[in-house]
Amino acid sequence: MEKKPEDTKDLLEQLLAGVQVLEASLRQAEARAQKYALETEALQESSDAMRVRVGELERDYASLRLQKGGFGIRTLALAVLGGLLGGLLLAWVYLRFRPAPSEETMFETYRRTHLFAFELQLSQGEWQRVLDQLDRDARDPAYAPISDEIIFARKLLGASGARSAVD
Repeated sequence: MEKKPEDTKDLLEQLLAGVQVLEASLRQAEARAQKYALETEALQESSDAMRVRVGELERDYASLRLQKGGFGIRTLALAVLGGLLGGLLLAWVYLRFRPAPSEETMFETYRRTHLFAFELQLSQGEWQRVLDQLDRDARDPAYAPISDEIIFARKLLGASGARSAVD
């Protein structure tokens, strides 16, 4: 079968139309490829900028962690110093304003402090020395609350000393 020239012309027109469609599609594909290449390049630049920013943020975070640690140490040091100063202040207030010891406690402390020395002096026969010490202690302002007890002890000792001096 022989083809007619009209058929060949139609066929060529169809092929030419197909080539034009393919060329148009190729141009669109190239335009899209160029568009995607530009978008890819922009995204790459954005990604690089974000990586740089992440690096900066990581350095800043590390710096803040160090500062936070330093802040914690300073806070701890200030708390310890504050506690120490507060403790010293409370100790001073207690020592300054503590209640005076009762007369019984004071006399017990006096007795415990001087009893051995008095017994030693009495055993050596130094009555007058013990009596003089009791007189001085009765006049001492530190022992003012128990001066009556000291005077009583002096009178007892004086009476027994006078008696043993006579014996």
